Amino acid sequence: MVENWRLRQIGILLLVAVLLGVFVWEAFSRNSKPESNTPGSQVLSALGARVKKAPAQGPLRKPGSSPKSTQVPTTSTVPPSSTSAPLPQVDLSSVLWAEVSYPQACPNSSQAQSPTSPPTGQGGLSPTVKDVRFMVPNANTSLAVVLVQCGSSEGPIGLYVYDGATSATTPSLSQTLIPLSQGVVGNNLIATTTQVSIKVTSTNPQVSGACCAGLAYTLSWVWTNGVFHAN
Repeated sequence: MVENWRLRQIGILLLVAVLLGVFVWEAFSRNSKPESNTPGSQVLSALGARVKKAPAQGPLRKPGSSPKSTQVPTTSTVPPSSTSAPLPQVDLSSVLWAEVSYPQACPNSSQAQSPTSPPTGQGGLSPTVKDVRFMVPNANTSLAVVLVQCGSSEGPIGLYVYDGATSATTPSLSQTLIPLSQGVVGNNLIATTTQVSIKVTSTNPQVSGACCAGLAYTLSWVWTNGVFHAN
């Protein structure tokens, strides 16, 4: 009986010792690991996650100040203007018509040249100015109708229209109504606001025909749509 009682005591002591050892081990294990479920540990975990996810930012600036921007200096090159200045204009009434070089030279180069008439540069002599009539067919147009003749009163005539001038000797030819090569003679030039006429006599059989050389007739033109048309 005594032995059985001792064995029971020994068994109880061993069981108590085992339980005590297990309790001590669990207590030691809890003290060596951080508490991850406490409110303080949860807050630290959340802050760590925010710090990891936050994007990289530049240097801090004072409140109310605007960020500095880097401006690259730009240069602009203005191309030179391709348009030239308009040429000066001279009134047609100021042109020295006797010194103008006309489109054609006199057919007969042996004709006496007027002292004030320059040579044409084509081997012949320039014609002599016989008459100049100024016309204003509309508010924006001024014209000069110039009658020239080669040699005497029996020489061929030319009739030219000018619409401007850049100098006293360089008018702008607009139209040729009678070329010198046509071989007609005439000197009675009439010009109105929009019409031009002249009585002529043909001296060129190739123009008027062999039967009709010396026949007098009237040539006339009317100003329409910016140009003279034979009437």
